[in-house]
Amino acid sequence: MPRGAAAAALLSLAATVPVAWRAEAFGEDRIRRLDWEGLPVVHLEDERFPTYTLSVYFAEGAGGDGASFPGETAAMFDLLTAGTRRYDQTDILEHLEFFGVSHGARVTHEYSSYQISGLVKDLVPTVKMICHLFRDATYPSAVVKKELGRSVSALRNMASEHGALATRAFRALSMAGTPYASHVEGTIASLRRIGTGRLKARLARFNDGVAKRIYLSGGKEVLGIRKVLLEECGWKGSRPFPARAPARRDFPKGGPKVHLVTVPGANQAQIRIGRFLAGDEAGSMELNNLVSDFLGGGLTSRLLAELRTRRGLVYSAMAVFGKQRDYGRGLVGTYTRNGKVVETITVLRDMLAGLAAGNVGEREFRAAQGKLIGGHPFRFEGNASLLDQLLFLDHVGKPWSEFFRFRERLGRLNLSDLVRGFRELFDWGRMTVVVVGDPSLAAPLRRLGPLSVTGHGAFL
Repeated sequence: MPRGAAAAALLSLAATVPVAWRAEAFGEDRIRRLDWEGLPVVHLEDERFPTYTLSVYFAEGAGGDGASFPGETAAMFDLLTAGTRRYDQTDILEHLEFFGVSHGARVTHEYSSYQISGLVKDLVPTVKMICHLFRDATYPSAVVKKELGRSVSALRNMASEHGALATRAFRALSMAGTPYASHVEGTIASLRRIGTGRLKARLARFNDGVAKRIYLSGGKEVLGIRKVLLEECGWKGSRPFPARAPARRDFPKGGPKVHLVTVPGANQAQIRIGRFLAGDEAGSMELNNLVSDFLGGGLTSRLLAELRTRRGLVYSAMAVFGKQRDYGRGLVGTYTRNGKVVETITVLRDMLAGLAAGNVGEREFRAAQGKLIGGHPFRFEGNASLLDQLLFLDHVGKPWSEFFRFRERLGRLNLSDLVRGFRELFDWGRMTVVVVGDPSLAAPLRRLGPLSVTGHGAFL
C-alpha cells in the first residue's frame, strides 16, 4: 500500500474507532467534581467492573526537599510501609498483599501522587490501612537504614547501567541553574543523611500542610470511602494550591557544550541530546506528542530510519518531550559504537536542523499524524491512566478538554505546525549534548566544540 494511502487508512480508522474504545469519549459525561468538607474530589463513575482506583494528589514534590536532602520526599513515600506503632513491616505488607492491593507513589519536582487500586469489596479495609500508614508511620531506624542502604547500592550499580546513568547525568547538566536539576530519588550522599526524624517531619508536612485532591474511579459505592478519608486520614479542610512560578535559564552563546561522563572500559557510548524548556516555551500537548512520535515512535520513526536503516549507526533510539506546569524538557537518546559517536551526533545535528528547516514531506507527516490519532485511545483504556491524565491537567491548570479533544486538536495540525515544533524545540545553540562512555572519547568529541569531562561518580 502506498504511504499516502496508508496514512489515509489510518486517519479513516481513527475516525471510526467505536465509542466504547475511545478513552476521550468514555467517562467525559461520567466525571463529577465533589467537595468533601474542603477536600476536592474527582469521581469517574464506572460500573463495568468491581474494581476501584484511588489517587491522592499532593501539591508538592521533590522541589520541597532541602538543598542537602534530595530524595527525601521519595523516601518518605517508599518507606511508609516500614512500620507503625501498631504493625511492623511484615504485618503491613502481608495485610496489603492479602487484599491484592496495588499501591505506590509517583514523585516529581512539582507534585506527588499516591495511588492504590483493588477490588471494591476491599476498599474500606485497604484505605483504613493506608490512612493508618500516613498518620502513624514511625520509620523505624533499623528498617530505614537497611532500605536506604539498598537504594545507595542501586545507585552505585548504575555505573554498569549506562543508559540510566546517561539520563540521570543529562538531567543534572541540562537543568543546571534551575530548581529541577536535583535527582528525585536522591544521591548517595543525600540518602546517607536522611533519617527517621526527617522522614517523620516530611510526612507531617504532607499530611497537614500540603493541598490535596482525590481522584477516584469505580461505581457509586466507592463514594462511601468519604468518612474514612476525612476522619482516619484527616485530610479535610481546604488549603490554597501553590501559585505558578515558571523557571527560566540563560543559555551561553556560541552553540552547545558537549559533556563527556566517563566510565572507564565502556564499549559503547550513550548519547543524550536535548534542552530545558521554560514553562512558556513548551508547546501544546498535541504538538509535543506529534514531534516526539514523528522522531522516535517506533520502527518507522525518522530517528530509526536515518540512524539505523540508512546508516547502520544505532540499534534503537527514542525521543521524549516532557512538560510539567512550570518547565519542560526535550530529549533525544540513543547509543552507538565508540568509533561512531562523533558521526552519530553529527548526523543527529544535521537531521534536526533539516527538520527545523522543513525537510519533511506531506505524506510522511500524514502517516505520523494518522498513527498517533489511531493509537491514542488505546493508551488510556484503564481507569488508572485516565485518572492520571485528569490529575495532571488539573495540576498544570489546563481544562480536561486538552485530553478529551486531543484527537480532534491533533487532526487540525498541519505540516507547517510540525516544522514549527521542530524549529522551537530544536534550537541547536540551546542544546545540551551528553555522552557517557570511555575516557578515550574525549579526543574525538573535542572536534564537536567545547568539551567538559566529568567522572560518572559526580552524578551518583
